[in-house]
Amino acid sequence: MTLTKMLAGIAAAMPMLACAAPAKPAATPATPPVVFSQERYVSCGAYAGVALLAAADMQARGVSAKSALVASGNPISPGLIALTEFAASAQQARAAGSKEGSAHLGVFLAGICYSRSDLPTIAAK
Repeated sequence: MTLTKMLAGIAAAMPMLACAAPAKPAATPATPPVVFSQERYVSCGAYAGVALLAAADMQARGVSAKSALVASGNPISPGLIALTEFAASAQQARAAGSKEGSAHLGVFLAGICYSRSDLPTIAAK
């Protein structure tokens, strides 16, 4: 079979292939796109910093996340306790002596906070 005959056979089959598959409607997003909020991101950065400090306190003193937050004078909420516990487990899992680990973890925690809605945005004054 020559290349010309093979290409002619493929070209002849193309209209049948195009008709065989029905066109799918364009997918519509389930939720509207989220607009970036600088105020929310700054708030989440503050929450991430609080969670990292409380996680370090948890490890140093061997206390719970709630106790570490209370001892440092921070507000107690289920979202902040969960963020602190996650920070503590992530700090334990990272390699010892990792210098950039805390910076990356802080940004990651801020992103988690930003994507969730259980911590309120701190109003700028």
